[in-house]
Amino acid sequence: MNRQRSRDRVRISDENAPVLEALGDNTTLVPVFNSQAEAVAFAATVGYHFDKFEPVEGQKLKAILFQQIDNTTNLGSYLDAVFALARTKDIDVLGPLEDEVSPTMDRVLIFEGYVNGGLSYLRKQGFDAAQPIDAVLSLARTLDPKNSDLLRGPANRR
Repeated sequence: MNRQRSRDRVRISDENAPVLEALGDNTTLVPVFNSQAEAVAFAATVGYHFDKFEPVEGQKLKAILFQQIDNTTNLGSYLDAVFALARTKDIDVLGPLEDEVSPTMDRVLIFEGYVNGGLSYLRKQGFDAAQPIDAVLSLARTLDPKNSDLLRGPANRR
């Protein structure tokens, strides 16, 4: 990664870790995504869409290398900048990161807040870790009900 960051990891709150593991890279279930890095990008999108932002307090045990997220999602090294700009609506958030940056302008912390907000949203909506694909399809139906027939699959269409 070419840019200097205030931190190199996206922390996941302890209560949200099972949701993330069920979405991607879990060895006991068929995951929805190929990796936890892809699941993190999805969770950030859910958090942003539903305006769920939850900063992570203190150091948590679960963390994903930001470089892994960059490399896996093919979104380049500016995924954090997209969410930070959307949240702050301040072009200055795209400037070079300094060692001492305000949490309200720290792109990684903002991205982390949306990731945890999205995971919390899924968890509070009754996310079933035993059936993560069904949970994601259910969420997709709520986002675009007119396409719900497409999401049901041919066997379940009326």
